[in-house]
Amino acid sequence: FCALKKVPKEKRPAMIEDCLQKVNLEDRIRSRVSMLSGGMVRRVGIAQSLLGDARVIIMDEPTSGLDPQERARFKNMVARMKGQDKLALISTHIVEDVESLCDRVLVMHEGQVLFNGDCEALAARAQGLVYSVPNRAIPQIKGEYYEAQVTQAGSRVICREPQDFEMLDPSLEDGYMAVMKGYA
Repeated sequence: FCALKKVPKEKRPAMIEDCLQKVNLEDRIRSRVSMLSGGMVRRVGIAQSLLGDARVIIMDEPTSGLDPQERARFKNMVARMKGQDKLALISTHIVEDVESLCDRVLVMHEGQVLFNGDCEALAARAQGLVYSVPNRAIPQIKGEYYEAQVTQAGSRVICREPQDFEMLDPSLEDGYMAVMKGYA
């Protein structure tokens, strides 16, 4: 990967060590990728994206398969990039990662941009559309709806039509679903 990214040969060993240290794999520098766990392979991919000190780094589902400690390490690494005049483009379905990492959010569906803005603006797209509905009252929901969360007591429901249930403050995930379902 260093050769593909045109890293000079004399800089490769130090850069590889630095990238492996950032993803907590410096002790695996001699290991074959085929012998690593799934989470370690994901971290190797992150290290590869860091090679070459690029200003723009593109990652697809980078925290998928990482344990909580390594997810935190990744988030800290991305946060440090912001102060280094670097741009990280991250494709993910993990809302927690979006909330903690992203200054801007782009929601796409089948090649169409459905939303472009910050996290607060995306959550706000579901304002007035999110309700707490007791389980016994689910059949009373008017119109099309999406059950965002089901518990023993009831459901968090996103509806296009106004309802006679307790309205809730929308989350980022509610905003995403409202946009994806065409409710907002």
